[in-house]
Amino acid sequence: MSRPYFSRERITHFDVFDRHSNEAITKLLARSAELVDNQPTAVDFQNLVSCFAMDCATEFLFGLDVKSLDAPLAYPHAPPRNHASARFAKAFDGVMDKAIVRFRLGVAWPLFEMFWDRTRGDMDVIDEYIRPILKEKLRLKAKRSELSAEDKASTIHMDAEAMSLLDHLVLLTDDEKMIKDELLNILMAGRDTTSSLLTFACYMLASHPSVMSKLRAEIIGVVGTRSRPTFEDIKAMKYLRAFIKEVLRVFPPAPMSIREAAKSTVMRSNGKQYYVPAGASIKGSLLMLHRRRDLWGPDAEAFDPERWLDERNEKYVLANPFIFLPFGAGPRICLGQQFAYNETSFFLIRLLQRVESISLAPDAQPPNTIPPADWASAKGRKSFEKIMPKSHLTLYVAGGLWVRVKEAPEVDL
Repeated sequence: MSRPYFSRERITHFDVFDRHSNEAITKLLARSAELVDNQPTAVDFQNLVSCFAMDCATEFLFGLDVKSLDAPLAYPHAPPRNHASARFAKAFDGVMDKAIVRFRLGVAWPLFEMFWDRTRGDMDVIDEYIRPILKEKLRLKAKRSELSAEDKASTIHMDAEAMSLLDHLVLLTDDEKMIKDELLNILMAGRDTTSSLLTFACYMLASHPSVMSKLRAEIIGVVGTRSRPTFEDIKAMKYLRAFIKEVLRVFPPAPMSIREAAKSTVMRSNGKQYYVPAGASIKGSLLMLHRRRDLWGPDAEAFDPERWLDERNEKYVLANPFIFLPFGAGPRICLGQQFAYNETSFFLIRLLQRVESISLAPDAQPPNTIPPADWASAKGRKSFEKIMPKSHLTLYVAGGLWVRVKEAPEVDL
């Protein structure tokens, strides 16, 4: 149902990105301007971009955002403050947490909820937000049906660019449950993956100052320090695309993939054969796939955006495209792939137009989320990781990603 909606890029999406990225970055800089011991106050960047992604996603889906960015930012080592604007996001996170428990229990999960639905309270909050919007859209659809065919076509054409996904779905069906389920499925897929991607992008910028300098130079060279980027601007930024791809490779937002065999088959690996019956579920680790030296070369564990621009891209990726699957592949590929690239690109451009340096703030990190000393003797990236990556359905940083940023001087370029 949703696929046709994702088949074109919409200028209005950039309006959404611009409005919410400006709000998020302004909050980031305002908090950073609060000096403690002569240094900027640390900010949980993961929480900030989670709110940004939630507001973008809900406006894109429903035509109205939940204003999660209105909630005040937390301070290091301080409990989060309750805020009315965080109610939807908190309920949504609650549903996600319970969905993860169901996922881990497998087909047996209904046995643990025989007498009550653990998601009911949170779903009531979500329904309270969605139901009146959906009812109003269906009412307008019924009213439109009374128009002449010519007036009806004209109305739909005029609204096409500004359509939310909800508007698109209402044109296809009156089934409220089907529409709501479709919207929530895409919200679940879109909010956390974008938040994860932006979180680990920031982690890599803080960990690799030379990469940040090069990326910022490209951005300033194309759009200056103030101009809003266009589709064409984003396409022109080759290093930005390479940077995002490298973040997706090393830290895929959805680190696990599950596929069901459409028919019985035989899989071959390392000279062995494995029979897979029809209907069997196969789990695969995209995180491990993306870091395999036999597929990516001896520097597979290293973060290096240049690999997408030099001979390594042709040698490894173009020769075997299925080694890079952050959005899946084939007929089940993520519908919002280009939307995610555009949203992430837009936010990073706006961020680096206004910020000249980012550094990690380990002193602000909760003590139990700092990598222990014995990680230094581990193999691979674990030996030099400065945060603790964890995953439920998506990859995230345990305890949040606490950073300090330095605002760039105002220069008109």
